Amino acid sequence: FMDALEQVAINGMMPDMTLIFDIDPAEGLRRATLRRGAEAVADRFEKETLAIHQARREAFLAIAKAEPERCIVVDAAAEPDAVENVVTAAVFAALAARAPARDRQATPA
Repeated sequence: FMDALEQVAINGMMPDMTLIFDIDPAEGLRRATLRRGAEAVADRFEKETLAIHQARREAFLAIAKAEPERCIVVDAAAEPDAVENVVTAAVFAALAARAPARDRQATPA
């Protein structure tokens, strides 16, 4: 199912890097409630059952396992600074790997 959904969603295009922010679904829902406020209406994702969130998490982790060269799983339960450091390091490493080699010799004036 996820493969078919992915093909429709991306229309044959594949990202070079996918960051998967992994967190226990119950904790993710708790954070979402805190962020929006208990009195505010939950969005359609927040209204889904915990079982659906768990299945979605497992599906994303399966994609990450099948495509480790593209997918980076980030522990979203970590402290915000740690999450930022992991993301920054991954993005800069990917950019450095794709950057053209620079000519280190001085160019004549």
